[in-house]
Amino acid sequence: MPCGRILAHAFFPRYGGDVHFDASENWSPNKYGHGLDLYAVAVHEIGHALGLKHSQESSAIMAPFYQSYTGERLHLHQDDIQALKRLYGHGESLESNEGLKNCPPWNEQWHIPPNICESFHLDAITTLSNGTIIAFYGEYFYQYDKNFFDFNFPQRIDEYWKGVEGDLDAVITDSDGDSYFFKNYHTVIV
Repeated sequence: MPCGRILAHAFFPRYGGDVHFDASENWSPNKYGHGLDLYAVAVHEIGHALGLKHSQESSAIMAPFYQSYTGERLHLHQDDIQALKRLYGHGESLESNEGLKNCPPWNEQWHIPPNICESFHLDAITTLSNGTIIAFYGEYFYQYDKNFFDFNFPQRIDEYWKGVEGDLDAVITDSDGDSYFFKNYHTVIV
């Protein structure tokens, strides 16, 4: 029996793709142990970390509830496979370096991101469902978590949210993790 309501949770790739497990639960490495099936829960949460949302297919790994496995080896359902292919493509061979030959030479000038502590001005700010605050300034965003700015930031907005340019007017993140970016009367949903 689970100790708490939430066994584990994961963040979508644009928020780091971390997976967290409740350490107070009685985890078992397989269904034959006397605890929760760590493997089954991990596969579901890793699906979220890869960018998959819950599936309406009740027998899919990404169904809204963890599956009860019956001794069979765990297999991805066709719905899970199709969802991954929609996100990542159908799998191309990595044996050649053909794509590397077509890369243009590096010629972008070095650009130092702005320091928001010098002139504390923000273009937009949003709070993720895990409580992390994301602050946007110019072409960059900062992550504020547990009373400090994450040292891996700032990062370029367009590197995490494709199609989103900086100097935003507002950002909203809903409970499903979808973010709405507003700029000059235009909205981008990511």
